[in-house]
Amino acid sequence: MASGPDRDQRRTRAWRLWGTAVALSVAVLCTALAVWQVQRLQWKEALLARIAALPNERPGPLPAATDWPLLGRAQDEYRAFRVRGRWLPDSNQLVVASTELGQGHWVMTALALGDGKVVWVNRGFVDAGHLAAAQQSPLPDLDASPRTALLRFPEHVPIPGLQRILRDPRHLSAKSGLREDSTAPFFLDLAAVPDAAPWPRAGLTRLSFPNNHFGYAVTWAILALGALFAARFWWRYADE
Repeated sequence: MASGPDRDQRRTRAWRLWGTAVALSVAVLCTALAVWQVQRLQWKEALLARIAALPNERPGPLPAATDWPLLGRAQDEYRAFRVRGRWLPDSNQLVVASTELGQGHWVMTALALGDGKVVWVNRGFVDAGHLAAAQQSPLPDLDASPRTALLRFPEHVPIPGLQRILRDPRHLSAKSGLREDSTAPFFLDLAAVPDAAPWPRAGLTRLSFPNNHFGYAVTWAILALGALFAARFWWRYADE
């Protein structure tokens, strides 16, 4: 049977080894978070560069449905396209929004394309005081005069009850009785034009984003180094 001092020594060593393991785990976690922030930094810089190039980008036609699976958020979000189609006016849906103009809704309307597919278009923002006017506003004729729109990818939050604040094309089609398998996996933010009706207000796509990922990466890297020093301390202490 172990004597008292031996038992205390083993207990102390166990605690020190446990402290080393915890510190190493923290170091691994912080390193992973630092790497993730570097990846986010690369993504954010590419996004900001793409947005900066928008004024010089000549909008092309919307990709054909056969090319939709090739579109990706990393390389295609916020690209400008010229949109042509026929509105489905009975499909209007309101999605909760918060913009520089205050609280209100995005007015989402389905647009039938020439091949029979459907793409949802964010026609713009409307506040509570102008909701009736926005709903009665004539739809622009996109068959005769195509408009520029920015390609956006849906917002996915897997929390029941939050669909009313998400611009998710498949969900909007399901609510409107449209075929989900004929719905584009993205939506479009309509760009503003000088002669458009005042409501809904198009052109409010947020195109300015903070980029603090480098600072976050450095912070996590420093914490990882601190955890490694702590692990070294515990390990050396365990060997004494």
